[in-house]
Amino acid sequence: MLLSFNYTATAKMYGNFNLDSNYIYGELEHPKNIIVGYGDELDKDY
Repeated sequence: MLLSFNYTATAKMYGNFNLDSNYIYGELEHPKNIIVGYGDELDKDY
């Protein structure tokens, strides 16, 4: 498993690995799924 916090496929360019990729914040190829930021505005201390 390749776990990436980057939006780009840069990590895939560094080798020919037989790994599944998981992009935590989304991918540039799927812009509707990108997470730009997260705030816990529901917390009373926020």
